[in-house]
Amino acid sequence: MTTPPRLNVIGAGRAGRVMARLLVSQGLMTLNQVCNRELRSAQQAVAWLGSGRAVDQFSQLSSADIWLVATPDDQLALVATQLAALGILHEADRVFHLSGSHSADVLDALHHQTAHLASLHPLMSFANPDLAFAGFAGTYCAVEGSPAWADQLQQWATQLGGISFALTAHQKTLYHAGAVQACNHLVALLETSLQCFELAGMPRAAALQALQPLLIGTLNNVHHLGTAAALTGPIARGDVGVVAKHVSGLDAQLPQVALIYRQLGQVACELAAQQGGAAAAQLQAIRRLLGAGDMAT
Repeated sequence: MTTPPRLNVIGAGRAGRVMARLLVSQGLMTLNQVCNRELRSAQQAVAWLGSGRAVDQFSQLSSADIWLVATPDDQLALVATQLAALGILHEADRVFHLSGSHSADVLDALHHQTAHLASLHPLMSFANPDLAFAGFAGTYCAVEGSPAWADQLQQWATQLGGISFALTAHQKTLYHAGAVQACNHLVALLETSLQCFELAGMPRAAALQALQPLLIGTLNNVHHLGTAAALTGPIARGDVGVVAKHVSGLDAQLPQVALIYRQLGQVACELAAQQGGAAAAQLQAIRRLLGAGDMAT
């Protein structure tokens, strides 16, 4: 029986914890060490993972077959440089990170020790590690890097229940920007919606509960129909008067939200034109309304 490769994890954040637990729980790897500059965080990660040893210094790291660098994006290159300086990696060792925006090239400092460098980005939110671990099946995973190692990561992602796909290094920036728009900025957009509800007199908790079916229904419509056909509301109908009232009210009470409303409204106009439910003259009038704030500034 083949012994699973040993895994060292650098960084004790939520994404790294979840991916390590998935890989270990499926018997694809055994956890060796978790290294984090705050020892307590490393210890908490080890406790959650159920195995491994916590350390807070690179000098305490022992050898491993696979290295998962799960630090914040702006620390990846530095970590690679520090690991390279230690000289602890071997030619057969394999290294990967979880960043959506960076390619495997950010680990280039390790190239003289190992050519097996890659990135694996799960297209999911890790706000709650327990939920992320339990709900990983069906998650899309973007993989790029050295060919053989990237292929192996794709196979493992599939074994974990994910759906893997390959990217090239130059594709990652726009890919990740799209993911941020759909996930992180959706949360920010929802915050602006809640601000409107609060000013209208509805408590935040009640507003969030009221919006949940609307949000779920909208996402289902986009999934089944596509963005243009899923668009509803005043812009899809060409209702110039309603849009004018929205713009006027937001300009007066929530000017920052008004800016977002104007920008997204322009995108909605493009979708409405594709849908064909509103007359061209109506959409032209709405575009003028939405652009008035830009011209005023």
